[in-house]
Amino acid sequence: MSVLVVAMLVSFVFVKNKLKIKLILLRMIGRYVKAKKREEFLYDLCVLYADDVYQWVCHTLRDELEVRRGLKLYLCDRDEVLGADKPTELYNTMDSSWKVVLILTHGFLASDFSSSTMSMCLSFITLTTPNRLNLIVDVNLKIPTNIHFRSGVC
Repeated sequence: MSVLVVAMLVSFVFVKNKLKIKLILLRMIGRYVKAKKREEFLYDLCVLYADDVYQWVCHTLRDELEVRRGLKLYLCDRDEVLGADKPTELYNTMDSSWKVVLILTHGFLASDFSSSTMSMCLSFITLTTPNRLNLIVDVNLKIPTNIHFRSGVC
């Protein structure tokens, strides 16, 4: 019985900390991978949202984070280059952002880019930026329980 409990605890620790364990193992064999620092990025936060929360993001959230707290935000409606290829622009922005904030609403999930945006967000979770993705979920949004994120973070 005690062996089973120990095995369950060890598995839980491995599952919850798999990126950290990979990083430790790489360091042990001499392949040092260092986590990127906040100062190495152009933006502190890349905020991804749909048009239905535009007012809240561009006024309330921006005032709180950019004006009061001094963070440098990337907001699509303000910083996106006109005429640029949207997926390429999104990729470059996420790559140059310390954290990515994804605001999940009905409008976001109904948009054409929701699936590719979520996939791209998950692909940016790496050994050097393990806790990069932050989700803000609308309380009225019913997310199916059978969604599985394979990154180990969500």
